[in-house]
Amino acid sequence: MKYSTETYILQTKILQDLEQEIKLKLLFMLSYMGPEMLKLEASLEETVEMVNDLKKDSSKIRHHLMSYENELQERLVEVIFRDWMGEGSVYDQNTVH
Repeated sequence: MKYSTETYILQTKILQDLEQEIKLKLLFMLSYMGPEMLKLEASLEETVEMVNDLKKDSSKIRHHLMSYENELQERLVEVIFRDWMGEGSVYDQNTVH
């Protein structure tokens, strides 16, 4: 009977020690993760702000490129029309070659 009681006490002690160890590890993890979560949250907010800024800049650039493309198309039409009309073109019929 003594062996059974000693085994039970030993197992209980081992379980208590494991419980204490787990509690300490959890406490350490929570104390470590709290500040890390705050850092990650701040980093995420900065990243979201940067993405929004990039979207705005990209939109502005796209708008400028579209305006420039339209301007170039208008100039191309003008050049083609002038060439077709023979105004200052190398293909002008009145030009002596």
